Amino acid sequence: MAEQFDPYYQWLGIPQDERPINKYRLLALQLFESDEDVIANAADRQMAFIRTFQNGAHSAESQMLLNELSSARVTLLNKDLKAEYDQQLRQTLGAREMRSTPPPAPPAPGQNTALPVPPLDPSVAQQSAPPAPPAPPLVQPPVQKLASFDFSKTDKPKEKKSKRKTAKFRILKIVAIFLALVISAILYFAISGTPIPYSPKNETVIKVLNVLHIKYKTADTAVTPDSAN
Repeated sequence: MAEQFDPYYQWLGIPQDERPINKYRLLALQLFESDEDVIANAADRQMAFIRTFQNGAHSAESQMLLNELSSARVTLLNKDLKAEYDQQLRQTLGAREMRSTPPPAPPAPGQNTALPVPPLDPSVAQQSAPPAPPAPPLVQPPVQKLASFDFSKTDKPKEKKSKRKTAKFRILKIVAIFLALVISAILYFAISGTPIPYSPKNETVIKVLNVLHIKYKTADTAVTPDSAN
């Protein structure tokens, strides 16, 4: 026996578990679509597809579907008709969901079916609860004093060093001045040929001239390093 032809399933892909078919499903639209351009384009697309079967073996079914598609198009593009149809569809879908919802399962043997106890009001719970014991006083640890440090002691070695440097500098300065005087006197008497007057102060000059083998004159006679020796 040949299987009966189902145009809704064969052509539009609507299975049996989605029957009865609402107008949105017939036009392949989302439920309660409100954009008129979307509705018109969907209706024209579905009707153009069904017209391809008008000259075939199922021409009668194609004409039936064309009439349903045209009726769906008119209803959904008219605001008043659409509002009335949407209200009826919501009621139908709500009743269908209620019928499809299974009843709650009976409680298992030994299961506690007592009503749950509502939560206690926080204010009442605070009043009934015993007062909390007072918190122990905080004991702060003794503050340790930092040992005082005399920064003046650290400066004493520096002061001693600076004093030593100053004393050495003064001594070097005196020695340099003395040597400069001696050298200047030597050069003066050696170059100018002026006789060196004898005095205890000029003994150092005479000794230096003798060490350097420089000729010089005294106030009485000319003295050379060899004759001085």
